[in-house]
Amino acid sequence: MNIVIFNPRMGIAGDMTAASLFDLLRKRDDAAEDLIAEFLAPFGRYGDVKIELQADGCRLITRLQEPTITYSGARDLQESFIRAVRLRAPYAEISRRTLDILIEAESFVHRQEFMRTPTEWDPDRFTLPSSVSSATEPTVEPSRDSSERIAPEEAPENDMKIRMRPIGIAHTPYVDHDAPNQPIVYLQPEDRREEPRTSQFSIELQPQFTTALKDLAKFKYIYVVSYLNQTGGDESSKVTPPWDHTRTERGLFATRSPDRPNPIGISVVRLLRVQQNVLFVDSLDLFDGTPILDIKPYIYAIDSRDANNGWITDSDHLLMHRLGVVHAHTQPMTTTMEGHLHEASDIIIDSVLPMKILELLEVPVESTFLSSVVSLGGGTITFSHGTLRVPVPAVKYILERYHIPSQRGPVQYELTTPTGAALLAALDIAKRQIPDLSASRILQTNHDSIVLRGKGLGTRMIPNHENALYSYLVQDAEDYLAEAHIG
Repeated sequence: MNIVIFNPRMGIAGDMTAASLFDLLRKRDDAAEDLIAEFLAPFGRYGDVKIELQADGCRLITRLQEPTITYSGARDLQESFIRAVRLRAPYAEISRRTLDILIEAESFVHRQEFMRTPTEWDPDRFTLPSSVSSATEPTVEPSRDSSERIAPEEAPENDMKIRMRPIGIAHTPYVDHDAPNQPIVYLQPEDRREEPRTSQFSIELQPQFTTALKDLAKFKYIYVVSYLNQTGGDESSKVTPPWDHTRTERGLFATRSPDRPNPIGISVVRLLRVQQNVLFVDSLDLFDGTPILDIKPYIYAIDSRDANNGWITDSDHLLMHRLGVVHAHTQPMTTTMEGHLHEASDIIIDSVLPMKILELLEVPVESTFLSSVVSLGGGTITFSHGTLRVPVPAVKYILERYHIPSQRGPVQYELTTPTGAALLAALDIAKRQIPDLSASRILQTNHDSIVLRGKGLGTRMIPNHENALYSYLVQDAEDYLAEAHIG
């Protein structure tokens, strides 16, 4: 088992967390730079994102277009990044929870009287209402990951392994995160549509299956069965569909969620023509390169039934999905008002990238530890809400709400950001605090464990202090944990 120990003696921020973890990854894996460059590519559409390598550490540099978008829009954007970097559960769940906690904090703070006169903000006099501070779970209704997990032990006793092989791949223009929710349906009458001779959408089968396509061109529509290899990997028995305006948990099998025990997709598309081993179709709701498992004809006399829309009653929104239009989902919440998130792209990168690197380090989310209380800094900071004393309200809310131990100082600068605090809260790391474990002791090894030290550099230069977050990767840590009396 691998573990990571964070030392936030100079605070914690999302970008420093990502940089510190990457410093560990590059010391362990020679191919780390190429790997991270691949995962940073999807973020490039929002500006310049790179990791700057230095002899003594790493720094995450972001020069982004900083949109102010709705909470629901931020969640949609985060989901697109989670898919783009192929972030698996439970790392994807921590990323989502980080954003949910930030939204929870922002929503609470914006409703407070002191936000009308920021100069009156006094963190020393701020206390959470008892109804909030006594809770053990977020007051915001989780938008995507509140469902129960399907435990392995609940699988049937005769759980058998099924091996399948792709028969081909999909070719689409969707290379990162812009795939629609359903194949696009054209509303023009069939006799008025111009028959396209070229298409952006095709399915290329392996050559040995060419003869299996005989007579398929006689059918107007086909079923395309695919393996959704870019899903988040969740296996939840209940989900809250992001476009269900009632915010009701649904059984997984009563939804079209791509995150399933067996992530198999089924699409009905119009077949334009067959050319040797390539099928040209009018649309596909798949990423480019998605493996294809099977092709079947859609037979009107058999497949056309007197169906209904089940629990889906939002006809306008349903039409958007039927048309395959990429659109934002409105996500009303029970206790959090829909608001706007500033610097959204920066926040989302800082919530997704650290979890991807933690996944690459093969560190379970529950195997993260703190080696010191969280330093907050001091002084004031000026940002979108005005000039406020440190810690800012969102940080103070998260620290108290999730019982994360903190201390003022040691400098008059902001050291812990809302995103950094939300990451700690999402990891539930306060339960695994080991404040008596010094850096020198972490690096002492009297057994076969391998200890690496990572250093994430902040963007601000602080006089007479090192603005850095240290992290330590302990590989094969069972004996190490026993020796350090952790666990």
